[in-house]
Amino acid sequence: MALEPSADASDLLCNLAACEQLLTDLLNDEKLFRSDPVKQLRGLVTQLAVKLWKGKPQSEVPHGDRTRQTRPNCSDPEGTEGICEVKAAQFSRLLYTNPVCILSSCNERLQRNLMTISWLTPLDNQGRLMCSINKRRHSAAGVLHHKTFVLNVPPANLAETLLAIGACSGESVDKVKRFSAPLGGYCRPGWKSLTWPPEQPEDLPIFAVAGCIAHLVLQLEADVTAASGQDAHHVLVCKTLAAYVRCSHWDGKIFCPKDRQQPYLTFFGSQTFGVVLPK
Repeated sequence: MALEPSADASDLLCNLAACEQLLTDLLNDEKLFRSDPVKQLRGLVTQLAVKLWKGKPQSEVPHGDRTRQTRPNCSDPEGTEGICEVKAAQFSRLLYTNPVCILSSCNERLQRNLMTISWLTPLDNQGRLMCSINKRRHSAAGVLHHKTFVLNVPPANLAETLLAIGACSGESVDKVKRFSAPLGGYCRPGWKSLTWPPEQPEDLPIFAVAGCIAHLVLQLEADVTAASGQDAHHVLVCKTLAAYVRCSHWDGKIFCPKDRQQPYLTFFGSQTFGVVLPK
């Protein structure tokens, strides 16, 4: 679809309907969107989205059920540095490969803690999952109290930090402070700015790890420990409220690293990790 050349702003406004139709066609046609001739247009659209975002208060930005969300810091038209907000129907895809995660939570006094977790099993395609947490873990009480927490998927270069997080207890160590530097600091899920403790009573008492490549906000739905016959572990059924992932690891359907990006980890046991890579 060709647009007529415009001499001034008035002419440009007359072409908005044609622009809207063109953008709609691009969004609905994945093959066309990813074609070489459209690459330059994708870059221009990204720049326009960034400009619009910067000119709009955060409270006015819609948070609908969309896959890709362009942030002010997303200057890469290929989407390798941007942030994607995952559709609800695709929440579980972030956990299909059973990635090693950092669980971030806080206790009833809003003291924050981190723990390494890998016992996670998706239950459906809408983001429900089952996780197992040792009852002796310092994080367990906070998860049960607030019933909300975040799963953060770290890149493979944080493997040693993951082992160090798992080797100490939040009861005696301020893990949030100790591991802040290697983890890249902290944020709200989706790499939004963080104020701690939360300023508004209605804000969820959650935080995320900035150096990770995906954030999943979870809510505890049911504690099925008694039915599981477990004595040493809490067995929890949770649902995903929201999920965000770096565009460098998400193509709209599959959670895996793009070319030359850090993979994420799976766990073999005995302090040994593997990495998840596309075939």
